[in-house]
Amino acid sequence: MKKKESVLIIGSKGYLGSHLVSFLNDLEVKTYSLDINNLQDRTKLLMKSDVVILANGFSDHEAGKRDPILDYDRNIKDYLEIFRDRAFSDKKVIYLGSLCQYGKMAGEVLEDYFVSPIEPQGLNKAYIESFLELISSVKNISYTCLRLGAVIGSKLNLKNLSLLEKIILLDIKKVEIEIWGGKNRCYSYMTMNEFLLIIQYILFCNIFENQIYNCGLKNIKLLELSTLLDSMNLIETKNQPSYNINSSKLLARLNQRLTLSSLTTDVLSLKKEIVLLLEAEV
Repeated sequence: MKKKESVLIIGSKGYLGSHLVSFLNDLEVKTYSLDINNLQDRTKLLMKSDVVILANGFSDHEAGKRDPILDYDRNIKDYLEIFRDRAFSDKKVIYLGSLCQYGKMAGEVLEDYFVSPIEPQGLNKAYIESFLELISSVKNISYTCLRLGAVIGSKLNLKNLSLLEKIILLDIKKVEIEIWGGKNRCYSYMTMNEFLLIIQYILFCNIFENQIYNCGLKNIKLLELSTLLDSMNLIETKNQPSYNINSSKLLARLNQRLTLSSLTTDVLSLKKEIVLLLEAEV
């Protein structure tokens, strides 16, 4: 990324987008913000920007299952409107996808494996990822797609929590939670700080090579998590797919510059954060 290049974050009021805006401003990167619900300035801001981070979208899995049309509108239709814009060309693009694209997969999964979504969000994000590849040559776009696991921490409230955060919240409240899938089910996540450092590295090292990267940096078995908590009850089932995300391609591209915190550290940090959020609600 050249010093004078500017970044447009679409979805700037969302969980990831709002943190990206603050983080890049702190790095003194010229940053423009665009909320998906306020698009009248889209063309003007696209024309001013060299890099576009597509952080908009619908991340509520359960709501998407209840209303697949809503998920389609937010995770496909909104993006097609952006892609159709005449100013969406000659750009570097970061697209934030999801590991839920793998759906029915089992075992270790790599980026070039077949995706088999079992929910609207996974299906729709897989479509946009493929569509971005199709239009890249037509629009002269170079891109990086990140298939994200859960990004934990730095929540402003107790809404839209990840599975890990929900488990810890219930553990704090001493409410038993039953987790289907059994002891060997894997959960992929990273901290907000780790996510932001990855974006920084992609921008500053100009990693726009039309590549897809798994971004599930930490794969933990739920049995390992249960040993740190009191209220977690694991239930065996054969119906819950379990896969282990291989993010070695991304880690190699980062040149091992990212130091990951441990599960124990992450759990303790989340407990402190959630306790403070609970106290703020009283």
